[in-house]
Amino acid sequence: MAILSRRSLLKVGDGGLAITVPKGWAEYYGLQAGDRVEMVADAELHIRPPKVGIKAERKRSSREAK
Repeated sequence: MAILSRRSLLKVGDGGLAITVPKGWAEYYGLQAGDRVEMVADAELHIRPPKVGIKAERKRSSREAK
């Protein structure tokens, strides 16, 4: 199911821009500050969680245990 969410760009440092992701999205994918996401840019910009592998799954399980 697709979800539309509008976000504002935030200025970071000397000319960089940042965007936040919805809290529910971050919680659903087990993301925390400092984690990386993938960005795919063509005619549109897509931001997605990284592909879940064994290491990511172990990392997520250890976070949930805390």
